[in-house]
Amino acid sequence: TSKRARVAAARAFDFLTIDGRTPAQSCQKYPLSFAGVSTVIPGSKSVDHMRENAAAADSPDLTQDELRKIDEVRQSLAT
Repeated sequence: TSKRARVAAARAFDFLTIDGRTPAQSCQKYPLSFAGVSTVIPGSKSVDHMRENAAAADSPDLTQDELRKIDEVRQSLAT
């Protein structure tokens, strides 16, 4: 996959970045939207990353509409 394709794929998820929730926090919220998942262990390369990861607990959950859009984007990228 080319760099351009990877960037385009990442930008397809820009709708998940909202006031009060960063892209990394959205990534943590996604697996937590599944009933069988209660914990996510993110990596942290810096103190700032660690703070952002810790703040994910207080960031807005993904909405049903956002979860539906994630599925749509994932399906479009799989083809």
